[in-house]
Amino acid sequence: MSSLLLILLSAVLVGYYAATIPSLKPFVDADQFDTAMGIAVATFVAIAILSPLSYLFEHQLLIPLGLGHLRILGLVIIVLIVAQLASALLQRFSRWILRGHAFVVLMTTNCAVLGVALLNTTRVRSFSDSLLFGAGTGFAFAITLLMFTAMQQRTRHADVPFVFREAPAALITIGLMALALMGFAGLVRE
Repeated sequence: MSSLLLILLSAVLVGYYAATIPSLKPFVDADQFDTAMGIAVATFVAIAILSPLSYLFEHQLLIPLGLGHLRILGLVIIVLIVAQLASALLQRFSRWILRGHAFVVLMTTNCAVLGVALLNTTRVRSFSDSLLFGAGTGFAFAITLLMFTAMQQRTRHADVPFVFREAPAALITIGLMALALMGFAGLVRE
């Protein structure tokens, strides 16, 4: 039990320091909601591109050649390529200015991006399903990120007791959002 608490504590500390180090903040000249909007759009684009690519990679290359053991390595390489592509698209067509390679690191280590690629290889049955799965997951991640950012900005200006400021309020908010979203589980039978 104590090892689980140490893992939780280290994750919280790493997350806190990663959010406060300036070189890890991927967007320049942006407030918190503007940054969240940039990350949400970029993640949506990355997941929407990655989902059909991972389906094609699995069903057109790995399965016919019998190379299923290379799935994770191949998907990580595809995630790296898609993160670079999303970074290039964001720099070219959006108003957010990216800082260095922090965005690519952020996109590659985002568990939602790799999770969609892995789930896409096992749960999706057709290419059109992979397109819908990618767009839906990217949209859901973007909306959740923007909702959490808006709630966090509201609690920053609210009269919150001292012991609940910053991280405790954020953890409670995330917990309540998770409970609310769990209500959708089982809504559609698989």
